[in-house]
Amino acid sequence: MKQITWKWVGGREGHYEIYVDGQLVQTCDEGEINKKLTRLRDKLMLKEELNAWIEKVVSAKENGGMVDTYAMIAKVDKIIANAFDHEPVISE
Repeated sequence: MKQITWKWVGGREGHYEIYVDGQLVQTCDEGEINKKLTRLRDKLMLKEELNAWIEKVVSAKENGGMVDTYAMIAKVDKIIANAFDHEPVISE
């Protein structure tokens, strides 16, 4: 997982910089820091889950043979449903 860090950079209202793997990605004031960190963490986790799913699908395509496409679609449906906090459309 990517590393999320932040630092206070001062200012009258309290100003923060948020970094992902050492790169500045956002700035915000003190009142927004927790909300911004949570959203960023959730976004990065979703990207990682989807990328892992993509890698599995590509690997299955490259290796050939029998593939359970229903299970693949059910897995991505579960990932997306979790991201939007609702039940998957496809039941297992």
